[in-house]
Amino acid sequence: MAAQGYKEIQLTTPLKDSLPLILHNDEASITCSAGIEFPEENLKEGMLCFRSDLQRLFQRRRGVWVDILASLDNDIIELGEAIVEAFNEVDEVVLKTKADQSEFEKLKTEFEAFKNSVSANYVSKAELQAQIDEAYASLAGT
Repeated sequence: MAAQGYKEIQLTTPLKDSLPLILHNDEASITCSAGIEFPEENLKEGMLCFRSDLQRLFQRRRGVWVDILASLDNDIIELGEAIVEAFNEVDEVVLKTKADQSEFEKLKTEFEAFKNSVSANYVSKAELQAQIDEAYASLAGT
């Protein structure tokens, strides 16, 4: 069986001559233009062709016949790759966040040590003033 295909019916075609074309188009539609070749005439974007020799269904996309199953396989592979890439990005963000958290904890520990050092060596203004007054008093007494 050679390729079936859609036959354009002109508005000027007499009704008695249209019936065989309508029946042909109906059969071509319900069998997805089945045959051992692709249709070559009246090609429409999105039309289907079942290649009986290959037992595969093709669709007309962007001017070429695309094996639907192979296309679906490619779509699934691309989707899988996109999912893996998204998970990798999430992992990277999580690892960076953990690294940032670790860095934050380190800075926090260093700050606490600095704060404790300042507190240990801190002399209040009142204490400093008392020490200055004491020093002046001892100088005045000499």
